[in-house]
This record gives sequence, C-alpha cells and structure tokens, in this order.
Amino acid sequence: MSESGDNRKVLQFGRRMPLSADGTHAVPEPQHFGLGNLPIYSDQCEGDPMPQAFTVATALLAQGRSDFVLAATDRLQVVIKCYAAGGENYLHTHTEEDHSFVILDGEATFFGPKGRIGSFGRNQGLLVPRGAYYSFQSSGNTPLVLLRVGAPHTGNRMLAIEGNDRTQDGRDVVFPPAVPLKDAFYR
Repeated sequence: MSESGDNRKVLQFGRRMPLSADGTHAVPEPQHFGLGNLPIYSDQCEGDPMPQAFTVATALLAQGRSDFVLAATDRLQVVIKCYAAGGENYLHTHTEEDHSFVILDGEATFFGPKGRIGSFGRNQGLLVPRGAYYSFQSSGNTPLVLLRVGAPHTGNRMLAIEGNDRTQDGRDVVFPPAVPLKDAFYR
C-alpha cells in the first residue's frame, strides 16, 4: 500500500511499486531474494523515472540470513542483508559489478586472495570493485547487518576464484530458514 493509503502503483525499472500520496516518488516494498531467485530489473518505466524513497530496516535473526532489495534500478541496487552467523564463505568475484558493504550493526571480517583484509564494525565499510575476489564472515557477538550498494552491468557473473559459477557452486552454505529474534529490529 502506498503512503497515501491507496493502491496506486507505477512501473519503475521493470518492477511495479507503490506511488507516494503526492505522486512525486515511488515507495518500493522490500523484495526478498537469494542465489536461486536473483532479482532482474530493466529500464522500463511508466513515464519518467522517479526517485525511490526507502527505509533502512530489517528484522534481526536468531538463525539464517536474509537479503532484501530496498530500492533498485537496472544500474544500481540497494540491499539490506542480515546474518545470524556465517557469511559469504569462499572467495568469489562479480565480473561486472562494483559494490560496497557498509556495516550497520555487528562486525564483519573480510578476506581477499592474500588473506585477511580486516574486521569492520558499525559505520565502516569496504568497496569491492568488479573483478576483485573477496569473502566475509560475521565475526561479532550480535547479528551482522550490512547495507550492500551495487552497480551491476550487463553480463555480470558471480565466479568462485577457481572459475566456476557461484550460483552453481556446491560450497555455498545452505543457511537454515531465517528465524527472527522476538521484537528485535535494525532501524
């Protein structure tokens, strides 16, 4: 439902999203995804492209992980990620996507081909240019909440350092179903 309380929606970048009460911007609803159902966006818009207003919030998890697109175009995606434990466990790259991680809560330790890059806490981050290999783990005592901002480009592939496609790699940890902590949110 839109900010106006009605059901007006507008097509923006291949996705139907609520329109603000005054019609000045879109208000996308968070979209859950995973490796098996990566979101696809296009340049299709009804009328002119519109700004997208979003809130950075997610449930904190007792187990599992969650990934929600908060706002996106075909050239930029803003995602909030939460990990109860674990992370992206082996070195991989995005061949045609520059992206960054900002730690909102918890702690993440990042690794590259030459070893440990460092541990990052609240309001710290890492920019990962296309073609750079990395992995990370939650390394704090609380759930890890990340804001991931990426600029995908046509032909982007996720490859493990050995060269195989990450979406087909059996090493990807199968996280248990996401179970939220009772009344615990990052906002």
